[in-house]
Amino acid sequence: MKIAEDSRSETNGIRKRIISLDKKYGVFQLAKFGIASATGFLVAEAILTLGALLQYGKVSVPGAALFSPTFSAVDIGALAFGVFIAFLMNERFTVRVRPTHKRGRSNSRAARLLKFEGVNAVGNAVVIGVQLALLVTLSISPVVGNVVGAIVSYPITYLISMRFVWKG
Repeated sequence: MKIAEDSRSETNGIRKRIISLDKKYGVFQLAKFGIASATGFLVAEAILTLGALLQYGKVSVPGAALFSPTFSAVDIGALAFGVFIAFLMNERFTVRVRPTHKRGRSNSRAARLLKFEGVNAVGNAVVIGVQLALLVTLSISPVVGNVVGAIVSYPITYLISMRFVWKG
């Protein structure tokens, strides 16, 4: 009986510490945002992979893809659609914002989506820059370059999104 009580007490202590960390640092929100971003990223990766397969017949593409308008369009479109998916998930699971209208400032879903796409356009510029730099310098597949670029841009995108899109 004593062991079970100690175990419950320890579990409650851990739970309280986790809740305290969440209140102080937003750990759960950061994790939810990460899951939504990862889902959007996976959608973009699938589109990019399919685009590379259709255009080049393989996942690894030549360095000349840097100058291909078709590949660039697929790259940008894939990232934009991935951001859209991440936005929908964040709206539903991470922030759960209700639309409001205050003194001419709209907080509609469409306005938040435009802000989120704008914030992520900067993040995606970083992703594409890293991706192309790795492709040209090290012949690393754009799919892998996307992963590295996403890791580099994630902290900035999260901070700006939380302050500008959902708190602004």
